[in-house]
Amino acid sequence: MEPKFEVDLDINQYFDGEIEQQITVLEDVKPKSLSAECPHCGVYAAMSLDSVVTREPGWKFDLICSCPNCRQSLFAQGEYSDYDPDEDSKVSRVLALYPEFQPVNLPPEIPDKYRGDYREAILIKKISPKASAALSRRILQNIIREEFGIKHRSLAQEIDDFIKLPNVPSYLSSAVDAIRNIGNFAAHPLKDSRTGEIVDVEPGEAEWLIEVLDSLCDFAFVQPEKLKKRKEALNNKLQSMGKPPMKS
Repeated sequence: MEPKFEVDLDINQYFDGEIEQQITVLEDVKPKSLSAECPHCGVYAAMSLDSVVTREPGWKFDLICSCPNCRQSLFAQGEYSDYDPDEDSKVSRVLALYPEFQPVNLPPEIPDKYRGDYREAILIKKISPKASAALSRRILQNIIREEFGIKHRSLAQEIDDFIKLPNVPSYLSSAVDAIRNIGNFAAHPLKDSRTGEIVDVEPGEAEWLIEVLDSLCDFAFVQPEKLKKRKEALNNKLQSMGKPPMKS
């Protein structure tokens, strides 16, 4: 949903007896509310207006707000325009919102123990590729270890065993295997032995890690859960028909 900025208008009306008409004068404009999707927690809400500064010329406002859901602060610039030629009306609008919101729609099937770091890796990808890549490497290693039971002293060894698993599709094994080359593990051994370390990244490395995590989570969590639900639905149908359920 788009941010919505509303204002209160201070209007005075005068009657001009000489020309027998009523004159309406806009005396002042005051911010009333700002509704937006919080860049911190993603909830769309009416923000609390903690501080408002009017900028000249015209009715432009600097707004320091706080989210009623997560209590985090955000900054917005709002403007009231007396006339918008495109809309043929008076309008108020949000000019800027900081920090910039990035929608992160993680599949609900991903376990909570991975979601926090995963979401953060996506949110900071542009701000700090190094930190994003470090988080992604750590998530990747944790999934390989905890979901597939592969544990070694280095991520490279764990990747070797993972891509040899018989049920891993070729597109995923190739993508995971490429992490070592794209991340240049030979030049940055900490990426292999201490995956959570923040070190220099290669161009496109942070983005690639996120893409690989998307595919890995789809394989490890999303598709198995969808298959489980389909089997349950089919077994319920078979049961209603008096037939034996599918074998696991």
